[in-house]
Amino acid sequence: MKTLCAAAILATAFMFSSPIAGVDQANASDRRDRIQVCDWYRTKAQFASLRGNLDKSEFYWHLFRACMNDRID
Repeated sequence: MKTLCAAAILATAFMFSSPIAGVDQANASDRRDRIQVCDWYRTKAQFASLRGNLDKSEFYWHLFRACMNDRID
């Protein structure tokens, strides 16, 4: 019984070791990068609209919507 308990504790410790934390940090970094890209598309669409270039504005709005529709979790 003690051996089984020790094995369970070691398995749990292994699951929460640093490589998994590194993956979480990488995912958070990817999420921030994706949000910045989506924000860049939105900004480009707004500037194109202000300049009266509606074709380019619609193009960037389309990219922004496609970017935001990819789940940003």
